[in-house]
Amino acid sequence: MGVEGLIDTLIGAVTLVAAANEEAPDPDWVTIGVGALGALATLASAYITARYQGKKRDDLRRSKIKGNDLDVRGIAEKDSFSALDVLKVLDLRDAPDVSGRDGGGRAVLTDSHLIVRERASGNGVVFCYATSGDFEGVTSKHHVWKWDELQPHSPLKKGLEAKCHGLGVDLDSLSVDHVARVTNEIVYRGAFDQADHESFETHIDRSTVSLTFVVLFSPSYPCVSAVGEENTVREHWARVEDNRPVILDDGQCLYWRVFRDDAEPLPHRAKYRLRWDWQPAAGATAPRDPAGTRAGTS
Repeated sequence: MGVEGLIDTLIGAVTLVAAANEEAPDPDWVTIGVGALGALATLASAYITARYQGKKRDDLRRSKIKGNDLDVRGIAEKDSFSALDVLKVLDLRDAPDVSGRDGGGRAVLTDSHLIVRERASGNGVVFCYATSGDFEGVTSKHHVWKWDELQPHSPLKKGLEAKCHGLGVDLDSLSVDHVARVTNEIVYRGAFDQADHESFETHIDRSTVSLTFVVLFSPSYPCVSAVGEENTVREHWARVEDNRPVILDDGQCLYWRVFRDDAEPLPHRAKYRLRWDWQPAAGATAPRDPAGTRAGTS
């Protein structure tokens, strides 16, 4: 199965999970694939829309809906959207820079969100992406979008300035209590080139029920160990012990799902980070690392 088919399968799987409000799918689905699920994503979204239509929302629950305060060229959330699930697939099969080519290794992030409109005031959702490497490409599938540079909010790692951009996705036509799948693709260059260990970090910008990470590795440079960390208190990272990342397919896939047992949204502004060790398989060339530690976030 190609990466596009894998991503469609994962999106279908987590959409069905969100619709049924059940536990996470068995991580083995990531490796064996269940191609039929990809075709069911649209049906699942329609089911969720039907479920939400005509259902009176509790004002107290609505009052807890929070978003970010960014404005990207006229697109702003204004606390009007939440996410039933977020799926981030980071394809590192062309990283790290094992061949020594200029610009560093290439990484592709597929960032998919099942968005619910909660209020009518906002006209779209805004995503913040940062990297200490470079942005090589960006798109949002199936929606009008805008891309703009933001002021760096903080260094990703000590001594490295982060390049920050905002991606605004227009959802002005989405009615209250309806859902839409928003899928962005970000291409990084030179963001994941450290030889022995790397990390990928994200943050909760709006009310989010479920967050899933999938990282794909080259068979010539597999993952050998990984930990998940959360930061729910300012500048304090803690290792997650009760729901650890899972390494699959001889280190070619890393899977981690973050959720609360009570199905409540994850803490607003919380940060989640995957850290992993990787190394060349037998016969692979060790990468160069001209710029030191690099990383990406979304």
